[in-house]
Parts: sequence; structure tokens; C-alpha cells
Amino acid sequence: MIRWVCGELEMVQKRSNVFINIDSSQDCDSVESEDILESGDDNHSDASHGIDGSKSHCVKPSKDVFTRFSVSTFSSVLEALTPENRKVIEDFGFGCLLHFDRCYVPNKFVKWVATHVNHKSADIVLNGKVISLTKESVHLVLGLPMSEKSFPLDSSLGKSMLLSKLGKQSIPSIKFFSKKLIDHEVMSDEEVFMCFILVAMNSFLCSDLSLIPSQKYFGIFEDIYNAKDLDWCGYVLDWLLDGVKIFNQAKGSKHSEGGTLPGCLYYLAVLYLDYVDFGARQISISVPRISVWKGSMIKEYA
Repeated sequence: MIRWVCGELEMVQKRSNVFINIDSSQDCDSVESEDILESGDDNHSDASHGIDGSKSHCVKPSKDVFTRFSVSTFSSVLEALTPENRKVIEDFGFGCLLHFDRCYVPNKFVKWVATHVNHKSADIVLNGKVISLTKESVHLVLGLPMSEKSFPLDSSLGKSMLLSKLGKQSIPSIKFFSKKLIDHEVMSDEEVFMCFILVAMNSFLCSDLSLIPSQKYFGIFEDIYNAKDLDWCGYVLDWLLDGVKIFNQAKGSKHSEGGTLPGCLYYLAVLYLDYVDFGARQISISVPRISVWKGSMIKEYA
């Protein structure tokens, strides 16, 4: 079991009421959300882990959540990066994202966690136990820059700079940006970072319903070399909380068969699991957590 203390992680030897004890023998199918936009939950377990160690059957079968969160898209780009590309990304201050290693997030599991999120208080609340969603925890999970400097509200200048750099009249789909990196096109350092961060935002950090990157965060391109000075953790957290709000409101509708769940689902899943008591199955306490939760780990522990 892992405990978050003053911005650090430490192993807990004695169980506290804050932490969650689950029967970790329950498997949860690892299915990427992007690949099941129109499918049902027939291939997923209906049981979710309760905070007291029991398996809860409160999650009723429903249509899968609609989201563009895509481990495959992001991982394909990461795996195609050249050493030179990776250095560029590190120099821009986002080397933390290079730690990600195809860690699939089970759709059913993350939907279940999302249903227990109070977006107003930014807490996961389950049977009286509370896990707070904070930008500090985003930093510890993802390693992203954290500051008091918000993203620019006006994205028009950033958009103009992006289009000028790309030689485009309108914003292309995310496939355009990922293909440039996967095909190893010759690009300037600025172009490499622009393509990478747009893929990361659209498919991993701030996923939404569109295949075209959202212009809401294009303000980061106003001063691209100082983008690392912005509050990325706060932005990613706010995007997720807004997404959870939309999802839970749709879920509560009598006419809803599913719902949309934008945001970084990897962060939500990892934060929850880091509060779970796995008994003898201890997990490394290294940070950022993105360097620990890799491959099939979320599937195996969820």
C-alpha cells in the first residue's frame, strides 16, 4: 500500500482508514476506449472492487464510454521517436511523458472510478473514504510542470503561430501530427514539440470527443520555449474534472445509454490504485508514477 505524504510517497506498514483494501484477484479486461466506441460491456466484468474488500455489483451493464483517450495512438508516437526527437521533448521540459509504456486503462474500471468522483470537491468518495484529486497528485503521477501561471485564455495568437509553422490554413486531425513523427519527417525542434504535445494532449492528457486537437489549449504556442513554465498539472486536472462532470450528468439521465468521459483516464486510474492495499503485492514507490505503472499493470491490479 502506498501513502501520499507532503508531496511524497511512502510505504505504509499499518493500515489506515484512509486507504482501500480490495480483493485484487478480480480481473478487469483491458480494452482501449477508442477501440470500443460503439461496443457494449459484454466482454467486461460487472463486478467492481469495494472499499471494504468486497466485490460490488452496483455497476450495471451499459454502453461503453465515448472518449478519444487512446493508449495506442500515444504509444505509437512514443515508440517511433528518434533519440533526437526525445532530446527535443526533454529540452522543452516534457521528458516525463517519455516514461509512458503502453499501460492500458480498463474501460469498465475507470468508468467505475469516475462514478465515485465528486467534481465539485475534486474527490474520489467511496463508502466515506476520500481520495483528493489535486494538481500536486497530477505532478506526482505524470511528472508534468506545475506552477501558478495559468494557460493563456486567448488561444488565437497561439493558433496563428501553429498554423504559420505548419503552413496550414486550418487545424488538421491528430493523425496528421502523429504521422509526421511516425514517418520521421524532417522538422525543426519547434515542429517536433508541437506535433508531440498535440498528440499527447488529444490522446492522453486532455482527451475529448474530437479527432482534431482542441484550440482551447493553443495558447501554449504563444511562447513555446517557456511552455514548461505554465501550470500543466492544474490544466490537466481541470479538464478531467470537467469531463467527469459531463460523464456523471449524462449517466444520471433517464435517456442516457452511456456517456462521454474526457480527460486523462490514466491519472484517474493510477491515483485510485495507489491508495489500494494490495497486501504482499507491493509496488515500487518511485515518482513520477508514470515510470512505475506500465504495460499491463493497471489491468492486473484493477
